[in-house]
Amino acid sequence: MRVAGRGEKSQRLSEFLTTAEAAELLGMPAAHVRRALAAGGLPGRRLGPQWRIPRSAVLAYGEMHHGPQTAMSGDAAARSRPQPAA
Repeated sequence: MRVAGRGEKSQRLSEFLTTAEAAELLGMPAAHVRRALAAGGLPGRRLGPQWRIPRSAVLAYGEMHHGPQTAMSGDAAARSRPQPAA
């Protein structure tokens, strides 16, 4: 049996996101991510009180619901949204 080294373990953990990390990646509130998880629209696993969501699922969800530009961080996504006319 092979035991994962520290680098491998941290790489595996980075493949999974918290709701806050997923929300930032998608440019939406964490509450929306939690609703999508509860409704089954976004796959994830609960670890005690927290969710862990596969990064690939977050990216796919973003593309499906918001187009391919969703992989931006929250600030970049907010800046790219059209602003209402003054």
